[in-house]
Amino acid sequence: MPKANAPQHPFVVYWNNIPAPYMVERFNALADRGALEFEAWFNDRIEPNRSWEVDEKTWRFKYRYLPVTRVSGRTLHWPLPLLGRRPDLLVSLYAEPSFLFGWGLAKLRGVKTGFWVEVTFDRWVTRSPLKESLKKWLFPKVEAIVTVGENGKEFARRYGAKADQIYFAPHAIDVTHYHTGSKDLPDRDGLRRDMGLD
Repeated sequence: MPKANAPQHPFVVYWNNIPAPYMVERFNALADRGALEFEAWFNDRIEPNRSWEVDEKTWRFKYRYLPVTRVSGRTLHWPLPLLGRRPDLLVSLYAEPSFLFGWGLAKLRGVKTGFWVEVTFDRWVTRSPLKESLKKWLFPKVEAIVTVGENGKEFARRYGAKADQIYFAPHAIDVTHYHTGSKDLPDRDGLRRDMGLD
């Protein structure tokens, strides 16, 4: 039982569509720090167009997969944990109805909110006027925008996010894993020469 005067760590939830490898490494690092109580929520374990393996045994953070309803070809993921213990901060994606519903529910419960924002360049997508208006309405209403770098920051500012509420969280990999694996390559030095790497 914790001591009555012990400081309480903030309870932070990050809600993503799937456990991408770069997210898993970031979440493991957060859990290792122990500076906050952290939990990750995922809509699905994997998507058909993704090829990586998901191995929950390597995760050092709390997680859950959200309940799902599939009706007439539509899929909805339900942030039902928001009806229980209230997090101090919910960071989520924003481009699907489930995330918007979760954001609205969090706001109704007095939870601070943030969006994970990945930049989409104009040459990649055709912009929908409705979605553009929705982003301009949503982005100023969250307490934080989390993105990987300057392009993401400019993208968020384009939709009204305040500069002092934008935070960077660069993608991460398991450096030890890749360093160890590189030693197992046959004729590593010869391969590096053939590829013109010094």
